Amino acid sequence: MGLFKGGLLIEVSVTSTPSGASIFLDDMNNQIGETNNVINASTGRHTIFLTKPGYLTWSSEFIVTTKSKDNKIDANLTPENSVSTTIPPSDSSIYTSSSSSSSSSIYASSSSMASSAASSGMSSSSSSAVSGMSSSSSSNASSEASTSSSSSSIYASSSSSSSSSSIIATTTTLCPDNMAPSTDGCLVTNCTQLQNIQLNTSLNYALANDIDCSDSVNWNNGAGFIPIGKDANNAFYASLNGNNHTITNLYINSTGPYTGLFGYVRGIGTINNTGLVNMNIRGKGNTGSFAGYLMYHSMHNCFATGNIHSSGTFTGGLAGNLDESYMYDSYFIGRINSTSGYVGGVTRYQDGPMERVYSAGYINAKSHIGGIADYNNWYLLADSFSASFITYTYTYAGGGVEEIYGGVSNCYWYNWTNDNATKCYYNYGGGSSDCNTINNNNGGLSYFFNTSSPPMDKWDFNKTWSKACDGKGFPPLRWQNITDVSSCKGIEIYGATNP
Repeated sequence: MGLFKGGLLIEVSVTSTPSGASIFLDDMNNQIGETNNVINASTGRHTIFLTKPGYLTWSSEFIVTTKSKDNKIDANLTPENSVSTTIPPSDSSIYTSSSSSSSSSIYASSSSMASSAASSGMSSSSSSAVSGMSSSSSSNASSEASTSSSSSSIYASSSSSSSSSSIIATTTTLCPDNMAPSTDGCLVTNCTQLQNIQLNTSLNYALANDIDCSDSVNWNNGAGFIPIGKDANNAFYASLNGNNHTITNLYINSTGPYTGLFGYVRGIGTINNTGLVNMNIRGKGNTGSFAGYLMYHSMHNCFATGNIHSSGTFTGGLAGNLDESYMYDSYFIGRINSTSGYVGGVTRYQDGPMERVYSAGYINAKSHIGGIADYNNWYLLADSFSASFITYTYTYAGGGVEEIYGGVSNCYWYNWTNDNATKCYYNYGGGSSDCNTINNNNGGLSYFFNTSSPPMDKWDFNKTWSKACDGKGFPPLRWQNITDVSSCKGIEIYGATNP
């Protein structure tokens, strides 16, 4: 994913057992010290590598936050030529083999999570001795569903004539609701299985195909789909890989504290390669299409279209709140109506790096509105735009960002002639404020249909974004595979030209 530039430098405590391991940050050529010391790292997501002669390389992804108590890394290094591995996914089979009685290598095969141990250079973010292996699961659902059982067996083998293979440990983890395991996680094939992610919020999941949630409007006495991870104590702690699939016609009418496909998400993981098409989501506050609250997480290659209505504060097109999380290469096209305030076209609260995102549509709230984000805190917002039509009952609106404290770089907004946003930002508290105005005098709305226009000229149209709608609509993601220009999205379909 790469390191997002522009974050604050924060102290991170790095310890290991044994101590004295070399620390490399984001690149094995970038040594910055030894363990049992404090390093300085910029806020955002990083990968750390620890090396020490006689031990396997240890690595982990982590997020540096402005909350110093969270910035601690403690690693247990694994000696070479010993049998140990990470806690395996649900259906892993882990084999050790050797060409001599004194050395063994570890091979892991899995069809439930995208983690494996390589034969000679195995690295892990969490190591455990074979004899202490365990599996865990959590459940926050009130209903029951059948599960598919999948076992992990560990075999030790050697080419020595005095040694033979034997099973030395077996674990079992269950994918809920008969979901099949895969390398990306438990495979979701329908909307009922999507709902039943709530039965185990610590497993990774992946979409096996496009999901039709049209019937969710009839679920739970009008409440529809129940947000996965209802609050901070029952959060979703893992990842969802959409595998370039969409979820259509998702209906949520929630009275809970956090509303979206996911209510509350926390922990290092990612939501990626997923589209929500024609969703209809109603919440009391902390509301977004994908998540009401996203903490220590990341989102990329995602989009949402449809309608969001909130009767409380903190509402965003993709996420209600982005807390120490990273969002990039994603967009929202639709309508947001809030009978309260504090609303952003992509997210209300941006307390994490965000780049190459956009919103387009119609936003109405009482006050405190930003076309991309309402509140930009500590982190940079870069290479993004808003073409959303904004109206309010009282005051405080920014076409791009309502309040800037972290900084805005190479961002653009469309200045509609008859909405309530008259400038890119309303309040400025610090950081860069590079926000540019587009109106009918310098390109009009179609400026954003041209992929060579800034900030889109800095986007990757070879791998991530598509030029299929060039001149016809806002840029889609490449994985959407749009071949018919009638599928291109212009803002008029959500009534922004005549709200």
